[in-house]
Amino acid sequence: YSITEEKITAVPHADGCSIWILSHKWNTNEFYANLLTTTGLGAQIISAAGTVHSGTTNGTLGCLKASPDGKKLACASYEPIHLVELFDFDNATGIVSNALTLSHFKAYGVEFSPDNSKLYVTQETEFAASPPPHPLYQYDLASGVPATIIASKNIIGRINAVYGGA
Repeated sequence: YSITEEKITAVPHADGCSIWILSHKWNTNEFYANLLTTTGLGAQIISAAGTVHSGTTNGTLGCLKASPDGKKLACASYEPIHLVELFDFDNATGIVSNALTLSHFKAYGVEFSPDNSKLYVTQETEFAASPPPHPLYQYDLASGVPATIIASKNIIGRINAVYGGA
């Protein structure tokens, strides 16, 4: 049987009526896309893209989010792989492709701006007796150029909590 991670999101289908339910399979680089229509669940689409998520069960932790226009996915993987990836998503076919590794740090939360131009990521930092301020990063996606997107990483705030969260 297949073990999926806690990463799950829903994306409107290109038809404006159906919904894609996406998740990530543990110990693989596979995304599952299940189309939910008015008649029920359709066939599952499996896409192999990006890094294999493996290691301890903490590696299953992290968020999977879709951009508001349904064209991009962001995936944060906690540990041991410490990774943030950005993907293209075809909301007509359910295919995930074109992985772009943005950062190698212990990330948990990811979210897109309403206009699809920015990605926000929370970084978990090690804590001792008191919680540190966890960085909140912003990436500018507007250029569409991988090197420019990666270089746009900027700390825009800090979260003073035990965990940065989602």
